[in-house]
Amino acid sequence: MTNSLTKNISYVDGISFIDTAEVNLPVVVFLHGLGETKESYEKMIEQFAGQYRCIALDFRGHGDSLVEGPYTLEQASKDLLLVLEDLKIEFVSIVAGSYFCWVAQYFALHYPEKVDRVILLDGGYYEVDSVEGDLSQPTFKTERELDSHLSEHIKEMKLAGVEVTRDVIPLIKNAHKICFEQTEEGVFVHKTPDDALRGYLEDVASMNFRKDVASKVKAPILLILADQLILPKEFRDSNEIDLFEYKRIMSDLQITQINKSDHLLMLSHPVESSLVSIAFLQ
Repeated sequence: MTNSLTKNISYVDGISFIDTAEVNLPVVVFLHGLGETKESYEKMIEQFAGQYRCIALDFRGHGDSLVEGPYTLEQASKDLLLVLEDLKIEFVSIVAGSYFCWVAQYFALHYPEKVDRVILLDGGYYEVDSVEGDLSQPTFKTERELDSHLSEHIKEMKLAGVEVTRDVIPLIKNAHKICFEQTEEGVFVHKTPDDALRGYLEDVASMNFRKDVASKVKAPILLILADQLILPKEFRDSNEIDLFEYKRIMSDLQITQINKSDHLLMLSHPVESSLVSIAFLQ
């Protein structure tokens, strides 16, 4: 954060959130990705501050919020509503990343009077058919081992074609590192429990999201895609189908792409994502 920006961290019924608390400005709420935290938006909040009051939440099972479920779109939407009501905020725009793009649309459908516009960062346009396999996160014996893992992650992003500038490397590392905590035994484990990861995904998989939720959202939506050319061909092909179906059913949708970017746009390209988002909001 810049020195001139005040960042208040507060709690409402166990839900932790950042609030820049800038009065008399329109409000933007930032929703993190699955397994991530509110701190992943630190650089984007810097870009928005001064023009918007910025609020970023940790949802259940994430960051500093309570661990207890239920881990569902409905509960996440209720938690967001509770925070807004506590702050006496009537109207917001939403910026959501990855998994919580589904939450943003669910909230916009069920509380349309609260939502002006919705920005989806590379998520929320495809269906989850099933949740299979092991979702457990890696553990690390030492902080040095964790740091090494994060450095390797940066290398893999670069090899894949992501343009990782020097100024965002600390941002990416810190945002991922804060997702871990050290146990009494000294081991670094991911804060988000496996059942939370599975629970959120299974909830989306249990519904026909495009038909029953997304297609009914009336708020204007901007979908910002990560660079599709970086994806393996089989994923590019399935994404094209998903995007075609999403565009076909949406009433007020704009789509753009940031070249040489990663799925977690708020980390790999926070400034570019902010500029596109602010232009859409204005």
